[in-house]
Amino acid sequence: MKRKAAFILTLILIFLSVLAGPANAAKATPTFVWEDCAVQLLHYKILRIRGGSGSMYLYARVINNKDYDISVWLENADIDGVGVMVGPIVLIDPHSDTGTEDPASFYVFAPTENKEAASDAIANARILSGTLELRNSDTKEVLFSQKISIELDVLDGERNVSTPSPTSTPTPRPTSTPAPAPDNNDYGNNPPPYNPSSWNFTGLKEGSSGQAVKDVQQRLWDLGYYRDKINGKYGLTTTIAVRSFCDQNGLPVGNNVTPDMQALLYSTDAEYYEEPYLPLLIGPHANWDNPVQGTDIGFLYPQVVNRGDRDIRGFEVYYYLTDVWGDTIYITSNGTRAYLIPRTVTQTIRGGYCESIEYSKGLPVSPFASVYTVYIGIHKIVFADGEIREIPLDDIDYYSIQIKN
Repeated sequence: MKRKAAFILTLILIFLSVLAGPANAAKATPTFVWEDCAVQLLHYKILRIRGGSGSMYLYARVINNKDYDISVWLENADIDGVGVMVGPIVLIDPHSDTGTEDPASFYVFAPTENKEAASDAIANARILSGTLELRNSDTKEVLFSQKISIELDVLDGERNVSTPSPTSTPTPRPTSTPAPAPDNNDYGNNPPPYNPSSWNFTGLKEGSSGQAVKDVQQRLWDLGYYRDKINGKYGLTTTIAVRSFCDQNGLPVGNNVTPDMQALLYSTDAEYYEEPYLPLLIGPHANWDNPVQGTDIGFLYPQVVNRGDRDIRGFEVYYYLTDVWGDTIYITSNGTRAYLIPRTVTQTIRGGYCESIEYSKGLPVSPFASVYTVYIGIHKIVFADGEIREIPLDDIDYYSIQIKN
């Protein structure tokens, strides 16, 4: 068995070195192997966005030859001695290979309590340290753990990449394959139809790439939902634009581009983006902490995105829990049995249409062992200038986040 494992490990290393190609031959990119799984760090992109906050994408190639999903975490991370937060690479499918053309990525960002110093450290990053962990996504068991310290100079990277300045109406970018001119321009307030050069009938998701993704990005840009690079790579900003489009156009809000969404997106029935009354959007991702030993209270940290131009300084959510069967979990508090849980969060989410992508402060989840899905809705927000907006409880739209215990 040991010889077999060593043989498999050797094949993986050879496979990685071949796929890295001659362009990367001068740099030996860090690779970490556990049994027949491997993580290879590829390159990075450091963003310096409006308001002074810094963040970084650290792209990695992940091979999973197990028969279950794995996730990759970088815990207790710091850059040049300054603590930072790192969003994990989650749900790498069994026998999956993310590939060099379609890598996964860690999202490195500054914690709220130390934002200025951490943002400066990210912008000038030299050494990234932490504990690399491979986990069983279902059981949360740590399969592999190793302390690492990476000099970013050994990786290819981009620094201080600017993001587009927000405008009320984005300037359209030219398309590589322009949509044909309509027979007439009488579409009223609706957009003209868009003729994509590539159509994906099986759907697109985060991690997809190619012309079909580029067409989706271009159309979302033309309609005002997307303000990032049109590069054919389905990443976090594309996911947010997709969720925002679905939210405004009456489709189920999810992270994927379904064939039904493509049909509406490219039609004259698609709506131009308008800032919603409550511009805060839940998702697309979340982190969570398992309960402290002796308790059954975990904490969920959903991403929150400000789609407006004004800073938000706090918000109130309502959320409820369901088990693996889809049944609602009721909570008894002070003798009252209920399922809706209110939570007020004091946290600044900067404006500028999706320029601030934060993880919310923790929402308590109990009994954690029974929870499979959390449904979260925005009830009220308060802007930095003091204006308060709220909607009735019956009108809240809830977004689902699945927790795999």
